Amino acid sequence: MGPRPRPSFYYTNAEGRTKNENRAVLLIVLILFCALIFSVFHKSFKSHREDQSKNNVISEKWWDIKPEADSQHSDSQKNDYKNKRYGIIIDSGSSQSRLMIYSWNDTRILNAPKNDSIDLNAFPNIEFGIDNTEETYSSRIAPGISDYGTKISKLGQDHINPMLEFAKKTIPKHKHKQTPIYLMATAGMRLLEKSVQDDLLYQACKYIKKNSNFYVGSCRSHFKVITGEEEGVYGWVSVNYLKNGFKLLLENKNQPKPKKNIENSTNNDEHPTTTNMNVTLSKRLDSKNKKANTFGFLDMGGASTQIAFELTPEAALKHKNETTSIVLRKLDGKDISIDLFVTTFLGYGTNEARRRHVELLTGIPNEFNSPEIPVIEDPCLQKGLFVQAKAKPVVLMGTGNLDKCIIQASKLLNKDAHCAVEPCLFNGVHFPETKFDGMDFLGVSEYWYSSHDVLGLGGVWDMLKFIDKSNGFCSLPWSTTKDLHLKLPGVTEERLRMQCFKAAWLISILHEGFGLFPKYSSYSELLLREKETKTLSSSNNSKLHSVNKIGSKEASWTLGAMLIKITNSIPVGTDTLESKIPGIILPNSIQLNNNVQDQELADSSVFALNFNSLDALYKGFSAKVHHRNMVIIVCILIIAVFLGVYKRNLRLKLFRKVKNIVYFTFNKSASQRRYRAGTTYVLPLVNVQNNRFENIFR
Repeated sequence: MGPRPRPSFYYTNAEGRTKNENRAVLLIVLILFCALIFSVFHKSFKSHREDQSKNNVISEKWWDIKPEADSQHSDSQKNDYKNKRYGIIIDSGSSQSRLMIYSWNDTRILNAPKNDSIDLNAFPNIEFGIDNTEETYSSRIAPGISDYGTKISKLGQDHINPMLEFAKKTIPKHKHKQTPIYLMATAGMRLLEKSVQDDLLYQACKYIKKNSNFYVGSCRSHFKVITGEEEGVYGWVSVNYLKNGFKLLLENKNQPKPKKNIENSTNNDEHPTTTNMNVTLSKRLDSKNKKANTFGFLDMGGASTQIAFELTPEAALKHKNETTSIVLRKLDGKDISIDLFVTTFLGYGTNEARRRHVELLTGIPNEFNSPEIPVIEDPCLQKGLFVQAKAKPVVLMGTGNLDKCIIQASKLLNKDAHCAVEPCLFNGVHFPETKFDGMDFLGVSEYWYSSHDVLGLGGVWDMLKFIDKSNGFCSLPWSTTKDLHLKLPGVTEERLRMQCFKAAWLISILHEGFGLFPKYSSYSELLLREKETKTLSSSNNSKLHSVNKIGSKEASWTLGAMLIKITNSIPVGTDTLESKIPGIILPNSIQLNNNVQDQELADSSVFALNFNSLDALYKGFSAKVHHRNMVIIVCILIIAVFLGVYKRNLRLKLFRKVKNIVYFTFNKSASQRRYRAGTTYVLPLVNVQNNRFENIFR
C-alpha cells in the first residue's frame, strides 16, 4: 500500500511549508511587530512617567526640611550657617535672565517663645547673596529665555546651566535641599504662544530638578510666567521694603483700634478727632488729605510698563472690583493686609513703543522718499544717524527734534481707545479716580537708566531739567554724541541710538499718560509755559524719584517676590484670630483677562492665584498615554482576526493578502520575477491570482 493521503488542510505550497506553518509564521511576525511598536511607546511612556513622578507636588515645605550634615565649614563657622536660609529667583526677562540669591535668618527660630531679643513687629531682614556681598548675589546671561522658543533642546545646557552652577557653588552644599528655586518669566515670555511658554518652562524645570538638589515643590508653582500685575506688586513691595515705606503701617497696627468705624461714620468723617482715631491714622484716612503711607511704584521695561500704588480705604471700597489685596506676615505671626491698584500696559515698554513708532512713521508718505531707497525722517534719531527699519525696506533719517518726537510719542498712548469701564487712563485701561497729591513715586529700570546713564541725572526727578538735557542731547550730531558719550561706563551705541526716543516716551507717559505732573495738561502747554517764563526752574515738589539702588541694595522686583515667599514660612501667631496665606489676591477682572484656568493651590507656598499652568504639556502627555493604549488595542484586534473572531471569508482574504506581502518582501527572487512581469509591490493588495499556492482553505 502506498502512503496515506494527507488531508486537504495539510497541503503544502511550492516552498514546502504547510498551511499551519504559514499561519504560525505570519502570526509570529505580527506578534513581533506589535511587540516592537509597544516597546517604543512603552519607552516613551516610561520616560514621561519618570518626569511626571519628579514633577509631583512635594508635600513637605521647604521651610520644614532639615539641613544635611555640614562637612564644608569648620566648627566655628557652623554656627554662623546653622540658622541661615537661602532662596533663589531667576528673573527671565525679554533681553536676559538673571539668577539672584537671597539669605535670611530662619524665621521659625526668630519667633521662638524664648527669643525676646528680636523685635517681632517687623518683616524678616533679607540679605543679598551671602552676607550682602555683591559677588555672591547674582549671575546673568543673555539673550533672554524667550529666544529659545525655536531651540528648546538647548535651553538647559546653554542658558540654565551657567546660572545654576553659580548658585550651586555659592550656596553651602548642605543647604541645597532646603533652598527653594523659582523661575519667573516676564514680558518677553508673555509675547510668545502659550504652548511655547509651557515647553520652555517644563524644560527649565526638568533640567534644574535633574542637575541640582534645590527645592522645587512643583513645576507649576515654581516655574511660571507672571502677569504684569504680579510684577508690579512685587516691585511695589520691594521698593517699600527697602525705603522703609511700611514703617507707618507697622506702627498703625500696634495702635488700639478706633471705637468708631470710619467707613460707616457720617457727620464726624470730615472732622476726625483724636478721641476716635489716632492722628497718624487720620492723615491716612481723611478724605481731604488722601495721602498714602507707602510709596507708589513705576517700572518701565522693554516690553511693558507697570504702575502700582496704595489705595485709601475710600478708594479701595469704591473700586473693589479693581483692587489688588496683598497679605504680608510679620515675624510675630500677625498679618497685614494692604489694598493696591496695580495695572500693566503690555506693548508700552520702551522697545515695543519704539517698534510701534517706526510702524507709524513708515506708514506716512515723505517728500524725501527716493524711488530706489525709501527714506523717512525720524525726529527721534539724531542728525547724521541712518537706521534700516526691520519690518520694511525703509531707511530712517534722523532729524534730532525732541518737540516733534514727543508729539509722535504721544500718539502711541492711544488715548482715544474705547473705554469699557470709565474712567480710563490710556489705551482703554480703567484707572481709579485718584489724585496723586502728596504721593511719592519711585521709578526703576528705564526711569533710572534713561535719566542717569547718559544725561547724568537720576534721583529726584526734575521734569524741566530732564526736558532741557534731553533737548540738548537730541539736537547733537550723531558723530559728536559718540565722541562724548561712548566713553561713559556701560554706555553702548544701542543705548545712544534709543536715548532720544526713550526720553520723549518717558515725558509722554508721565505727563499725558499717568498725569503725575498735573499742572501741565499736555506737552504743548508745558512748552508754552517754558517759553513764557524763559527759565527752567527746578520743581521742588517733585513726586518722582528714579532709583537703581536704595542704600546699597538693588531695587529689583525679585526682592518683593522673595519677601512674600519668606513671610509664608512664618507660623501664625498664637493670638491671631483670623489668618490668611501671605500673598497676592488679584481682582476678578485681572484673573479673567489673563484666562486663569488652574486654581489648584496644592503648594501652600504659592502666593498668586493665577498660574500660567502647563496645561498644554500635560494634555500632550495624556495624549501619548492614549496613543499607547490604542496601539495595544489594535494589536489585540489584529491577533483576534486570525484566531477566528471575525468571519471566515474575511479571515481568509486578509491572510492571503498579508501572506503575499510578506512572501514577496522577504523572497528576493520572487519579487524580482514579479517586477519583471510588470507588477509592483502593491499588487498583493488587490485580487491577484498566485499559482504558486493551492487553495489550502477549501
